[in-house]
Amino acid sequence: MRIRVLLLWLLLAALGAGAGAGVAVLAEPGTSTARGLDAPSAAALPGWQEPLPPPIADIDYPTLAPVTTFDRLRIGGGVAQTWRIVRPRGWTSYCYVREAEVPTPDDELRSCTEVRFRPPGEPITGGYSLRVKVIADHIAPVTEADRKLTDLLASPDLSGVEVVDRVDAEPTGVREAVRRGTLLVTLRTGENRLRHNYFQWFAAPGSSSATLEMSVAGRLEDAPALLGLFDAFAARVTAVD
Repeated sequence: MRIRVLLLWLLLAALGAGAGAGVAVLAEPGTSTARGLDAPSAAALPGWQEPLPPPIADIDYPTLAPVTTFDRLRIGGGVAQTWRIVRPRGWTSYCYVREAEVPTPDDELRSCTEVRFRPPGEPITGGYSLRVKVIADHIAPVTEADRKLTDLLASPDLSGVEVVDRVDAEPTGVREAVRRGTLLVTLRTGENRLRHNYFQWFAAPGSSSATLEMSVAGRLEDAPALLGLFDAFAARVTAVD
């Protein structure tokens, strides 16, 4: 379902770009109209923004293939909610230590609150990855999605943020009481790479507060398999009592 939504969104975006070009030919800003009056410049129109330059080329790395096998792991513990999660089989785990990604053995992940998974040998930037983070903001999944979107739009390091899809408070997982909110966006990085970032937040059974954040990121060509991984994770994640 999400793949169809994404492809439809991309088609509409392409059609919209073509339609916009047609309007520009009919009445370019600053030219005389049928009544002999100058049309306002585009920069003077409400909500107008400078068009983004074309994104730079993606890195030369194999496209993400559909993920069908997984390793099962645990993350969290202590004062944090513990979750059973999955990662694509064979991918490497990188625990965040003072905002740096450090390769981490599986048996040490329980003490890690944020971890990124990527295939061995993949470049640090420009490819695809899965990220999981234990959180304690004491807010609902839908509010986490609102906050994330606000932060993305306000970030000075990002541009061109567009919402692809949004689902709030959707039952999911092996235990249907687990609930999630999702936010799917495309954006430009500071180096002007076009990226697809898909986020989801999970609240444990009996709780209204999200305690787990998950996201996948990659290129346009990775999007179908990213969506499959996104939903496969949601179907398998489980809160530990």
